[in-house]
Amino acid sequence: IVCTLRELNKYRQYLTSLKLDFERNYIREQKMLSKQVNKLQENSQIPGHSNVAQFQNWLLQEGTQSVKDQERLIRQSMERKGDQEETPNSSSVVFVSLFRYLDMVSRELEQLERTAEEQRLLRLDREERRQREYTRRKLNLRRKIEEEWKTKEMLLLMRIGEDVKREARIEEQRRRSREESDRKVG
Repeated sequence: IVCTLRELNKYRQYLTSLKLDFERNYIREQKMLSKQVNKLQENSQIPGHSNVAQFQNWLLQEGTQSVKDQERLIRQSMERKGDQEETPNSSSVVFVSLFRYLDMVSRELEQLERTAEEQRLLRLDREERRQREYTRRKLNLRRKIEEEWKTKEMLLLMRIGEDVKREARIEEQRRRSREESDRKVG
């Protein structure tokens, strides 16, 4: 793909800003998740030996179900515990929010993948059009050059034909003048 240096720098700047935004959001969300996991550990709602990374991996493995399935399961477990407590415990709320977050992230990733694929297809289309235009110009130039050569060849052939006719007339005039001078002498 051919682009100007200005466009390349602008695109690099855009990618850098995207990366920095993503890193800032990711760090902020990881801190939030870490605080929530630590709270759950302090309240003995999850095993104390779990670190944040293990917990996140578990969430990612469990996160394959949709958010609605997760919410349904949590509601069912809360209904079973209905006699024990009226309000959902903080771990349920954290799980629901984590699953919503994971679902949101997966939707964003899917959207980014679709956008990247669309951009790739557009680039391919632009490249194909550019290649077709280049080929068309090349063929037009070739035709133009061939027409110029044909024109020059026709002009040369016409000039040669005129030269041959002129030489034939001159030869005919010489022959007549010789014949006349031969008659006068003879």
